[in-house]
Amino acid sequence: MVRVERAHESMQNLYFIPESQSAKDSADKHTKCKEVLDTFIANTCFDDWKDEIKDYIEDSSKIEQKLDLQVLTWSQNRTEEVPQQVLQNSLFNRSQKSGLLESNFDSSLHKILAEVTYW
Repeated sequence: MVRVERAHESMQNLYFIPESQSAKDSADKHTKCKEVLDTFIANTCFDDWKDEIKDYIEDSSKIEQKLDLQVLTWSQNRTEEVPQQVLQNSLFNRSQKSGLLESNFDSSLHKILAEVTYW
C-alpha cells in the first residue's frame, strides 16, 4: 500500500508534464488498486487475525496463565529438546551457555500484542 501511494505521489509531482489520457488512466488504476488493497486488508487479514485470537477472547484464563509466568528465567542447556543433528554442530555447542537470563514470555501472546499495535 505504501509503495503504491509513493508511486502515485511521485507521478502527481510531475507538474511539468502536460495532462494526458495516460495520466488519467493511471489515476483510475491507482484508485482501483487502493480499494482492492483496503478490502483485502480489512476482510482477509483482519479476519485471519481475529481467528487467531479467538481462543484468548473466549477463555481469558489462558491469558492470565501466560502472564503469570516469570518473564525472565535462567537459561539451561536443554539437550533433550534439541535434535541430534543440531547437537553435533560445533557452532551450536559453543553458543550454548548455562546460567544466563533468557526471555520466558509466551511467543504467541507476544505476536498478538505486536499485531495490536498495527491494527
